[in-house]
Amino acid sequence: MFPEVHELYEFRDDSVRGTSRGLAIDKEYMAVVRRTNTVIDDTGATGDIEVIRFNDANEVIEEKHVTAPLSGMELGDQLLINMDRGMLITNVRKGKLEIKGEERDVALLIYELDGTGEWALSRAVARPEGLEFGPYYKFAPTFGDHIAWEGDTLVLGDNLSERRPEPGDEVLGNGAGSMFTVDVTTGEMQAVVPKDENGIQLFSSQYGIGSSFAMSEDYVVAATTRRRTLIDDVWMSDQLLFIWKRDNLFGSPTVVSQPWADGTDFGKIRALPAFGYRMKIDGDTLYVASPMEYNYFGDSMDDPDQGVNDNSVAYGTTTRGAVYTYSLKTGEQIAPKLLPPRHTQNFGSGFALQGNALLVSSYSYLFDEEGTPHVAEGEVHVFDTRQITAPAGPEVVANRREVEPVQLLKPKVPQSEGYLGVEWGGGGVYVSGSRAAVSNFGYYGSMPDPAGGEPVWNLSSAYLFGTVAPNIVELPAEVQAPAIEYGQEGVIRMLVPSASTDGTVTLTLEGVESDTAFDLVNRWGAFTTPAAARDVGDYPVSLHYQSSVNGQFADATGTHTVAKAPTKITPSVPVVAVAGSTQEDDE
Repeated sequence: MFPEVHELYEFRDDSVRGTSRGLAIDKEYMAVVRRTNTVIDDTGATGDIEVIRFNDANEVIEEKHVTAPLSGMELGDQLLINMDRGMLITNVRKGKLEIKGEERDVALLIYELDGTGEWALSRAVARPEGLEFGPYYKFAPTFGDHIAWEGDTLVLGDNLSERRPEPGDEVLGNGAGSMFTVDVTTGEMQAVVPKDENGIQLFSSQYGIGSSFAMSEDYVVAATTRRRTLIDDVWMSDQLLFIWKRDNLFGSPTVVSQPWADGTDFGKIRALPAFGYRMKIDGDTLYVASPMEYNYFGDSMDDPDQGVNDNSVAYGTTTRGAVYTYSLKTGEQIAPKLLPPRHTQNFGSGFALQGNALLVSSYSYLFDEEGTPHVAEGEVHVFDTRQITAPAGPEVVANRREVEPVQLLKPKVPQSEGYLGVEWGGGGVYVSGSRAAVSNFGYYGSMPDPAGGEPVWNLSSAYLFGTVAPNIVELPAEVQAPAIEYGQEGVIRMLVPSASTDGTVTLTLEGVESDTAFDLVNRWGAFTTPAAARDVGDYPVSLHYQSSVNGQFADATGTHTVAKAPTKITPSVPVVAVAGSTQEDDE
């Protein structure tokens, strides 16, 4: 059973609504945007950011308060921090500043540490003017609501916008979306308007480019979020991925289409974004979250017990959400898609990668006394990517696999109706080293007071989790099993010299599994074999160490040898006649 990890710290301020809509972590620093939820306060309040520093024991040792430059400026849903560069970046949902002599709508605020160690506003980046919005979108609250950062470059956009005509360019259409790069050192912004080899623009009407990006040293990936296809009179989510080499961002990208497979349904969600909602890059591998899709196991989606319906999801006979794995070199899917643990949904709406640990959020159903399911608290599952990308074996059915996570992140006191780690207009899951920052939105509106009083707000918070498996490592190990003679007790040890945490060692001998606690002092798990338990012979043994803290493990094999006991020979004493008793002495 995978270990459950609880938070070490909770940031919460019940005086404001909207805490943790922007969240970031780097090294020992966690940053949280705190702003008033505009559902209640249409004017917005002065946005601010708390930057919190922890020591090695995960105790708060420093808090710095970073304010917006003007009262009424509403800080956004994206927050990024890089302590090596001493830089803190947030998008802005609402607010104007004078930029280069003109009053402009602000897209980004970039803060840097000054000589005194305080955060000072370095520059503001204006929202581009080359955008138009269709009749249903009179404002642009989504500009910069998802940002990828690598080196000196940010990638961001607005999935509701369309491009204005420019020289050699044409209008892309309502809701095509937009994509821009920003140089963090200068604030310079450039539009990315890709075309295929025939010069045809690739961002078409209702594509919704701008709210899902991933970037590494070598690649940039953008996903559509609003593209739809009409199938059997139903508009279905049907997204695309655009993959560029980093050094050819303004060239023609590789285009990947959303996969369609038996047992998968995008119809129930209609036009909600699914495939590509969030993405992470690891070398030449791309992990793609599709949190809204349904994967059913019945003969058809109409099956009442194993089809596409809420009860099937609640009872675990249908799952909601998946993670796909692609090669960035070829654009091909390279592993079966990962399904969520049963009884959970929206798997992948929060997404983070550290080493070979993939953190995926979802939320689960609980059942009341009458057996009726209802959405309950969220959870974050930590997976070993090596299990996700492993070649398909007999456990893979219809190109779908289920893998047990190595960790589960969950609050000590789960918040009812709390969407832990879900990234819906902010929030999400972020990881650095062995720490993770996870949002908890709670409920968006007021909830009935159980005591019968005025409705109460289920307010948001942000959690810090520690000892998250940052790099699930297979540790070297050896088997110590001295040969014994038949009739003797034996000892079989698994020695894991580099293990640093408690855990469990499992011995498999003759098909039977036995467990023992790992001895952290001696760095081993030891088993005793009873005397005369086995006949003479060589018995293969396999041992597995699993950390109870961070997902590290070890495997080793050896041989338990029972040798034949030596036969004990008692020499007989011959009877010899005493001289002189039967013979006469010679004289």
